[in-house]
Amino acid sequence: MWRMASLIVAAFLCTALGSPNEIATVRGLSELAISPAGTPLAVGGTGAVQLFALPRGEKQGTLDFAGRRVLSVAFSGDGALLAAGAWNEIRVWETSSNELQAVLSGDMGQVQALSFTSEGKLLAGTSRGEVLLWELAEEAPLWTEQRHGSPIYDIAVSEDRTTAASAGTDYVALWSLQDGEDIHRLRATGRAWTVTFTPDGFLLVVGEGKVLRAWDTAVGLEVYGVQRHTGCIWSVKVSPDGETIATGSLDETVRVWHAASGELLHTWEGHGASVQSVSFSPDGSYLASGAGDGRVFLWKVPTGEFP
Repeated sequence: MWRMASLIVAAFLCTALGSPNEIATVRGLSELAISPAGTPLAVGGTGAVQLFALPRGEKQGTLDFAGRRVLSVAFSGDGALLAAGAWNEIRVWETSSNELQAVLSGDMGQVQALSFTSEGKLLAGTSRGEVLLWELAEEAPLWTEQRHGSPIYDIAVSEDRTTAASAGTDYVALWSLQDGEDIHRLRATGRAWTVTFTPDGFLLVVGEGKVLRAWDTAVGLEVYGVQRHTGCIWSVKVSPDGETIATGSLDETVRVWHAASGELLHTWEGHGASVQSVSFSPDGSYLASGAGDGRVFLWKVPTGEFP
């Protein structure tokens, strides 16, 4: 009886009963990102990237993408640039003015993942398994590499800008940005949909099917693998202080984990559709999440509530 009561209390404590702040609805929502400057929140959707001021969610602008569905969004490290990817095209805007700075186009397929390596250079992962490095001032990529035999669903760059990782349904690739050489190919037991580094670069965190998995980047060994989601994990992000991980899943929940151990800390409910994307604010005080029905929530960390 005592054990059953303890389990019930533990389950209660892991679930946030407060309500998040619903700040927007974006048709065709695919990915969202909070600027390293703290605002705006960029949300990719059908035909455009929508911008919202945080934390209240006032509409701040619309960046046109000529009717195409935006599949990926990423800010530069200083928040000065915002990139978005769609079919065969990437657009880059200056965030201070919302002026279009570059249009990078070619026979790429779906640009499903973006990450800045340094100011003026951008990595793109495509549905053809290719990774391209673009110099924003150039009309053609600096190089193109066939990294996967499957579509690339996510791409990440370490905070020191020396290492990159890409997630595919065949494996997770960890490679050097200096020479492009493979460091590790991490074989997944399930499909890897999303990947990110901890700020210190020691761990690579992967959403692999329903499993949250962490790898030691130095030796390529698994640190932990935990399954508490009941649907695939579409998005994973690490808090700026490196202490917690947030995941968004097909099971319509946002979950928060202890980064070092993989312990589940909170389960936040409220979305009525698959949670496609999550993003921490730069101070880690709140988390944005976007779902397949277009609704965007803002959660206070660590309570899950928002006044």
